Amino acid sequence: MYRIKELQWEDRSNQQRQLFVANTPFGTFEVDRWMTNDNHEWGSWVWGFCFDEDLVDSNFECDSKSDGMNKAQEEFERRVRGCLDEVD
Repeated sequence: MYRIKELQWEDRSNQQRQLFVANTPFGTFEVDRWMTNDNHEWGSWVWGFCFDEDLVDSNFECDSKSDGMNKAQEEFERRVRGCLDEVD
């Protein structure tokens, strides 16, 4: 029996962007939000998946950083389970 590991998040934020990245064997998941140019407030949180430097699935809105991380974890588990075979 195996258990799917939790994603390990790395903070890559700067003054203009709050960015959290989790590496996987087949790409990275990202949760981020940007500083708006006009009023210097943070924009909405989004999450996505990046494969080989190209954002494949991205800009899915989420309520918060933790909500985005939870949604990314669910998607990661869905992708991993798609590669597994059930055995008796």
